[in-house]
Amino acid sequence: MIPILIFILTTIIILVIAFWGLIYYMVYRAFHFKQIPEKHPPKQGIFHFREYKIPTEEQKKIQLYDLNPESNASLVVVAIHGWANTSEIFLPIAREISKFARFFLVNARNHGKSDEEKLMNILKFETDLRSAIDFVFSNIEGVKQLVVIGHSLGAAASILTAADDERVNGVIAISSFADVRQIMYRGFLQNKVPKWLIKIVLKYIEWKIGRPYNEISPVNAIKRFNRPTLLVHGNRDELVPFQDMKIIQHSVKRDNIEVFVAEGHSHSSLLKESAVAEAIKNFLMKYFLKS
Repeated sequence: MIPILIFILTTIIILVIAFWGLIYYMVYRAFHFKQIPEKHPPKQGIFHFREYKIPTEEQKKIQLYDLNPESNASLVVVAIHGWANTSEIFLPIAREISKFARFFLVNARNHGKSDEEKLMNILKFETDLRSAIDFVFSNIEGVKQLVVIGHSLGAAASILTAADDERVNGVIAISSFADVRQIMYRGFLQNKVPKWLIKIVLKYIEWKIGRPYNEISPVNAIKRFNRPTLLVHGNRDELVPFQDMKIIQHSVKRDNIEVFVAEGHSHSSLLKESAVAEAIKNFLMKYFLKS
């Protein structure tokens, strides 16, 4: 009798360990990737930039570009890329905006020359963005207005940063998803993960990151601040449904939320569109550089 009980208990323990091992493996696959190198960093002939390695959490350091350090502009723009991209995606926009604003590019951990990180998520993107904001206010004189701009996951992190940090005066969110849970659920579903298992994995991830999905999702985070916001989305976005922009827009009722639809553009192609740069310029001029 005792050997049978030992066998049953041993089997149960092995199955439990195997199950949680599977959960961890799924989370690891979802949130881990190798360092993303920069392919086309800023060029000195175009930008007279300075490059820094600044501290973030857990004694890590992240890469930060000050694209126009000689500028005396009182408006500062801090930009952060999305998942598995680097800050170079903002260079076309920066060429226009840096004419009248101080422009910083952040490479989150695991991107560019920033330190490695085992698992990345929206909260770590937010932390890296806020570390860049700390650097700006500690080292740059004459800052009167600060606007954050992000793409994809960086856009969601920008909205969350504005909700958590009163130093942020405005947000430009490009190709942002509306709901953290939904975007991950869709991703697991596309990889043919059973629905029952997805629910368990999502619960584990929520516990692991330490904040409720509802609290950190853009559709709810945007309700916690009342500062000018520009939502930009391509109507042919293949990764984040165009409808997500509408969901975020209609989640609050206020006059200082504006939208720009990049006609015919996908998730990332809109970043090279001159009309997008012009829309961002007009937004900044309207709310932060009034004559």
